[in-house]
Amino acid sequence: MQKSIIGDGVVLNTSCIIEYECVIYDFVYISPNVALVGNIRAGKLTHVGIDSSVIQGIKIGKNNIIGAGAVVINDIEDNKKMVGVPAREINILITSAGRRVSLVKSFQETLKSIMGGVNHKVLTTDMNPTLSSACQISDGYIKVPRVTDKNYLYVLKKYCKKENISIIVPTIDTELSILADAKEEFAQDGIFIAISSKKICDTFYLKNTTEKFFIEHNLDTPREIKDIKNCDYPIFAKLNNSSCSIGATIVYTPQQAKELAQDKNYIFQEYIQGDEYTVDVFIDKKGNVISIVPRLRIEVRAGEVNKAQTIKDKEIIKAIKKLCQKLNGAYGCITIQLFKTNDRIVFIEINPRFGGGYPLSYLSGANFAKYLIEDYLDKELQYSEDWQDNLIMLRYDAEVLVDGNSI
Repeated sequence: MQKSIIGDGVVLNTSCIIEYECVIYDFVYISPNVALVGNIRAGKLTHVGIDSSVIQGIKIGKNNIIGAGAVVINDIEDNKKMVGVPAREINILITSAGRRVSLVKSFQETLKSIMGGVNHKVLTTDMNPTLSSACQISDGYIKVPRVTDKNYLYVLKKYCKKENISIIVPTIDTELSILADAKEEFAQDGIFIAISSKKICDTFYLKNTTEKFFIEHNLDTPREIKDIKNCDYPIFAKLNNSSCSIGATIVYTPQQAKELAQDKNYIFQEYIQGDEYTVDVFIDKKGNVISIVPRLRIEVRAGEVNKAQTIKDKEIIKAIKKLCQKLNGAYGCITIQLFKTNDRIVFIEINPRFGGGYPLSYLSGANFAKYLIEDYLDKELQYSEDWQDNLIMLRYDAEVLVDGNSI
């Protein structure tokens, strides 16, 4: 058994373990409590983070960074930044990306800020990625079948393995329960689906089970109207399983309600007049609320907010904290809609995903992408209201140009 060889300018901190036949090249930095378990090659200018381990026989290239607490089980090429157990690059996949250019860019900017370099990617999926603006500005994409297709999960997992995906970020309601159900299966391959429990996803997919949740937990919500002939008008009608306000409308007469009621998927509710808010909430894997950002909906276009304003409304923030105590199994970005009147905070719906108006929260300083990545890396998160109050978002249409010859 040969001795280990230590090069020039190597820094060895306290409680390091360097076993037999290791070769540590020049200017390598070994942090405290690192274990190099025999016959390891660590290339020049590599930094090995605190509490990390490298198993026997591994070859690490030049100019690498191995994050704190990482466990390296495979060889590493030059110029990489590896984190986690097992150690890997962080690549993120945003599913059903569509037009979510701002969401993709926020993850790209955040990932670069946290991880540095160009080795970490934000990739996307869509049914028609060549005509998806978000896919075209992402670092790569794949065409997938409809989320209800029997092959959807197979195609998704195969792509995740090919691209070394660490985190999947879902974006549309119809895929939430499907991906929540597959969370443990994907985790066996080291792929983390950033999603709430299946029970949470199922509960808030339908309007009637959402209303039942609010009532059971003594949370104010518009009362459901069963007798459309003998109620006070106007009332509000919406489809039980819709999103983006599809089918939602104010109903002014019994005749109008009767016509809508021919579609059994419609439900009718008390009409609430007040200021409408969407509240972005981030909940970590311990179930702790990390951020709450109320956004006043000033103008809505095609079901998605077009003009909005951040408001540090203490009453709303307090009510949201109370609500989140009831959301056992919620994780990541949760989008909550409510009305505030003179004397009521009335909850309308909950969507356990990134909402279309999230870019305003991000630009105000509430970086949920950062929270998500740091939570994945087991970093301790703290509750923060360090975001800009009264910031107004005015959306406009922009273009992503694609060379049609390349499609």
